[in-house]
Amino acid sequence: MPTVAAAIFLAALAPGPGAEEDPAKTARFFLDRGDFIQTVQYFEAALTKNPAQEGLCVDCAFAHLKQNKLDNAEAWLKKQAELTPASAGAQALRGVIYYRQGRGADAESVGRDSLGALEKSSAHRNSSRRRESPADPAVEDPNLGLPNFILGLLDKQQGRFAAAVGNSGQAQELGYDPLACHLHILDAEIGRQGWERVMAQAPELWARGGAVSAEARIFQAIVLDKRGFDQEALDCLEQSATLKPFAPWALKNLAICHLNQGRFEEGLPLIKKALRLATQDFQARFLLEQAERAAGWRSTRSSAFR
Repeated sequence: MPTVAAAIFLAALAPGPGAEEDPAKTARFFLDRGDFIQTVQYFEAALTKNPAQEGLCVDCAFAHLKQNKLDNAEAWLKKQAELTPASAGAQALRGVIYYRQGRGADAESVGRDSLGALEKSSAHRNSSRRRESPADPAVEDPNLGLPNFILGLLDKQQGRFAAAVGNSGQAQELGYDPLACHLHILDAEIGRQGWERVMAQAPELWARGGAVSAEARIFQAIVLDKRGFDQEALDCLEQSATLKPFAPWALKNLAICHLNQGRFEEGLPLIKKALRLATQDFQARFLLEQAERAAGWRSTRSSAFR
């Protein structure tokens, strides 16, 4: 039974009346809040009501992609291709799927093709200018920035960090997933050792995705560690894990810091917790095996000298 305050909070997060009458609108409500399971349910309901509704298959594919369900995403893109074979948004999403499948050349080809198609459209040209009105429809389609986002990923993967920053920044300006774009910009800045820029831009993550300061703390910790500020880096990682106590990546980063400094008693429980939260996380399993081996070796060595 929720408290009154909790009930008010939950009500504030509810999509409100009319959710069943306009499932596509409700799906976008959940998409904005990162609830991709609900997003898919409402997009599929919208497609049941109107299978030919423009762009819904791409939206549904995008929601599946955010859950890393690549086969489901590809299935919805095929349906979109049956409706509008020349959909640049569908092309761009297919590029992301190729990227995640390790098909870099295919992803780059699709990304450049879809970018070329969008650059010819008036919507892309209009969305590149400064938006004069919040209701400007040119920036309402998040798929406009997808080709640049794909190319940014590939640039970063291949060590072209300046190009990665440029493409991710362009994707961000075009309205594609501002949080993901900002994270990739920071990652590319680290790649080209732009420490000052990382420290300056990391706090902006807080405003881009709500309570995402945990991510900002990770980037700050990386810079502090590179500069030799061990304790300050550890403080940032502890704050990150406190802000997101059920995020395996936050726990793993903190654990690695402890393990690198020989603090197995602090690191091992964190790795075990991360593995409980993500049982298929092979990196966490590898870290646990290495840490247990090192801890056992140190224990054996200590007892031998007593």
